Amino acid sequence: MGKNDWSGFFLVLDGIDGCGKSTQAKKINKYFVSNNIQTLLTAEPSDYDLGKILRKYLQKPEVPASVDALLFAADRIEHCNKEILPLLKKGFIVISDRYRDSSYIYQSIEGRNEGEKIRGVSIDWIKNINKFSLIPDLTIIIDIDPKIGLKRKIKQANNSDKQSLDKFEIDEFQKTIREEFIKIAKNSVVSEEGIHILIDGNESEEEVFRTILRIINSYIKNEFK
Repeated sequence: MGKNDWSGFFLVLDGIDGCGKSTQAKKINKYFVSNNIQTLLTAEPSDYDLGKILRKYLQKPEVPASVDALLFAADRIEHCNKEILPLLKKGFIVISDRYRDSSYIYQSIEGRNEGEKIRGVSIDWIKNINKFSLIPDLTIIIDIDPKIGLKRKIKQANNSDKQSLDKFEIDEFQKTIREEFIKIAKNSVVSEEGIHILIDGNESEEEVFRTILRIINSYIKNEFK
């Protein structure tokens, strides 16, 4: 798989909150499993101890961006080494719901809003603390209007219970997040961060699924088809 030291395929689905990535990750996973392909569906934060701590911290607005970024990086590195890499070396397709791009964008914007950029919470710093995690073979970013995404999240949180949303699920914040995801996709089609492709998430669930599947099949190794 090029510069990656494994025989499997590492796929990431990313984007703003409510873009549909979790739904699509499950559909893609189900598709591969139904075709008898060894597949792992995972997500960030992980189910390891650091991931559990991180989920609690995401509910606390007072936690600084630097702490969030370090926790995400530590959880990601542990997740990669304990679960993702061993399965990739065994030839699995690993599908991750969120990955490094979310950290680059969310924590750098969070730090910028806090004035922490002066103290080092920049995309370059976040990339540096993530350098021991894996580079995906393919990242698909699902683009959608933040207002639609937020409505979906609120519906999931019992229709109007905004208290159950995390500190990033705010309309204005999500607009900025979307702009940064689009920028990453345009500037990093192929880069040291791997391959990025931006798709329209405003289509029907089935049409988005078919689009993702077409993209995967154009990049994945022949023996998986």
